[in-house]
Amino acid sequence: MKVKVGIILQAQSVLKKIIEEKRPLPTKGKYRIVRLFETLTKEADIIEGQRVVLIKQFGIVNSDNSWQVEARNVERFQAEWNKILEDEIDVNIQPIPLSYLEAPAQVEIVGDDGIRKMIDPISLDELLFLGPLVMEEQ
Repeated sequence: MKVKVGIILQAQSVLKKIIEEKRPLPTKGKYRIVRLFETLTKEADIIEGQRVVLIKQFGIVNSDNSWQVEARNVERFQAEWNKILEDEIDVNIQPIPLSYLEAPAQVEIVGDDGIRKMIDPISLDELLFLGPLVMEEQ
């Protein structure tokens, strides 16, 4: 499936949050989210490597040995980074059917801190960030 690099980074971040918060989802949905997350994480690692290359190309080393884009190069860095984010790449993934993510609107959970709270299995905003990685069944 062809996916823009920027979508990969957004989706990987959203999936990580869903997994870490142990959202109440159907078993098939949880499985597909973990599979998708693992694949996107591999791609995100490669993308991050290229971002670091760009930072070093347009940056300087700070006193603590970290890199930072020089102020005079921020626009050039951002232009190059945007080219990467807009690039479409082939990723070996299958979109998650929307029905795999259907769960009650909100459920009460007890967090690791012992506090009860209401959470959404997946919010509308998260579905929008996942975009083409979630599909309606035909």
